[in-house]
Amino acid sequence: MTSLDVLRRRWREERQPLPFLSAVTMHEEGLVLGAGTVLARMIQDRLGRPCLAVAADRERLRALLFAAYGRPVPLNALKYVARASDRWQHGAPE
Repeated sequence: MTSLDVLRRRWREERQPLPFLSAVTMHEEGLVLGAGTVLARMIQDRLGRPCLAVAADRERLRALLFAAYGRPVPLNALKYVARASDRWQHGAPE
C-alpha cells in the first residue's frame, strides 16, 4: 500500500468533509493540494480578472511544494505555474 493510499484511508476513517486532492488543482481559492491547502492565492489582476498570486506567494508556494514532494522546487519552475495561471485566466484547459 502506498503512502497516498494510507493517507486516503486515514482520511476516510476520520470522515473529514473535504476531499483529498493528490494533484495540484486550480480552484477559486487558488492553487490547491491535499486537504484544501492553498499553495498560491487567487487574486485579481489590474483588470479585475482572477489570477494566481505566483509572485507574491513565491516563497510560500516553493515551501509547500517542497513539503508535499520532498524535494526543493527550482525558482524557474514557478514560471510554469504562472503560465498555467495565465492559460486558466484566459479559459484554456489546465
